[in-house]
Parts: sequence; structure tokens; C-alpha cells
Amino acid sequence: MLNKLQTDISSRFSDVKLHEKSLRLFENPFNIDEIDVDTSFQLELIELKTNSFYYDEFQTMKKNDILKFYSTLSHEDFPALKDIMMKMATVFGSTYICEQIFSRMKQTKSVHRSRLTDEHLHSILRIQTTKFQPDFSLLVKETKVQISH
Repeated sequence: MLNKLQTDISSRFSDVKLHEKSLRLFENPFNIDEIDVDTSFQLELIELKTNSFYYDEFQTMKKNDILKFYSTLSHEDFPALKDIMMKMATVFGSTYICEQIFSRMKQTKSVHRSRLTDEHLHSILRIQTTKFQPDFSLLVKETKVQISH
């Protein structure tokens, strides 16, 4: 039983082993040996690690928002490094969005059950997951009142 569990876990997380160095680089670029990374951005990593400004920025931002740190990197100075960091960031971002949508869909379906069509569910999920904030004051001002006869 335990062997089967170990095999299942190993197969599910085999991709993590393949990307372990990239994940460690993403987690802390100042704490990884240049020899362990791809040669295409070794020089960029050395330049980053020797830059005290970026080191200080990383130390202040890593606890709050590591993505803000990576957005401060100059694309001209660190093109390959910035590309790999953004690719790693999108992996986590898309997973989070999928989990968020699935969770909201489950909640909506459990409350409304059979009254939902696919079209209704699609519309509800779009509203729940958007960052758009409508300007209700403007919408009310622009709406024309219809008087019944």
C-alpha cells in the first residue's frame, strides 16, 4: 500500500524534479550557484548577484511580493533571466486562477443547483473572477427613465 502511494506521488511530482533548478532560481536567485543554471543566462545571474541595489530590493520584496522584484529587473540588462522568471511566474498564476474559478464554480453550483444553465454559469463565473469595477454612479446617470403610460 505504501509503495503504491510512493509510486503515485513520484509520478505526479516528476515534473517538479525536472524543473527543480528553475524553481530554486525563482525562489531566490541570490542563493543559487551559477554553475547550476543554464549557460544562456549565467552571466546575467552573476551580474544580478553582484549588484547591491538588486540584492537590497530582493531582500525587501521577497516577503511581500517576489513578482514585484522581478518586474523591477531591466529587460535590457537581464533579458534571458527575466524571461525565465516570468515563465515560472505564469505557471503559478495560471494554477491559482484555475483553482479560484473551480472553487467558485463549485460554490455557485451547490447553491443554485438545477436552476443554472451552462450560459448562466459561464456569466456568473466571469463576473466573479473579473477585476473590473463598474462605475455605478455613471451608469445610473446615463440611464434614461422609462415612464409607463
